[in-house]
Amino acid sequence: PKHPYAPFSKIESEGKISYKIWEDMTESEKAQFPNSPRFSKSTPELANYESSLRDYEIYRNRGTHFIDKSSIDQELEMTAFAKAQNQYNYLEAENKKMTVPPTHPYAPYVKIESGVKPVFKLVKDLTEEERKLTGC
Repeated sequence: PKHPYAPFSKIESEGKISYKIWEDMTESEKAQFPNSPRFSKSTPELANYESSLRDYEIYRNRGTHFIDKSSIDQELEMTAFAKAQNQYNYLEAENKKMTVPPTHPYAPYVKIESGVKPVFKLVKDLTEEERKLTGC
C-alpha cells in the first residue's frame, strides 16, 4: 500500500506539523529522520522519477476523479502517468525497492472498451462476461 501523504514527509517543528518534499527541506528538518537508504543513496534517476511521480500524484488528486474529468484532462493525466510509469520501468531493481510505482489514473475502476466510449466500473460491479474480458 502507498502511504497517504507520499512522497511528502511529515515534519514536526515547534509543536506544528507540516508536510514537505525531501528536496524542499532544510538541513535541520532532514536531521529529524534516521539515515534511510531511500534518502542517503538517491540516484539522479530515482530523484527524477520521484519528481515525476510527485507531479503526477498532485495532478491525479486535484479536483474530480479521472472518470469524471473531460477527455482532454483524461488524456493529460494519462500522459503524466505514462511518463512516470516509463521512468519507473527503467529504474534499477534496488531503486525500485526505495519507491513505489505510480497508481493508475482510474484506479480503483476497471476500463472496459465497448464501442466508441470506454466504460469504467468497479471490480465488484463487473458482470461475468466483463470479468472474462478484463481478466479480473
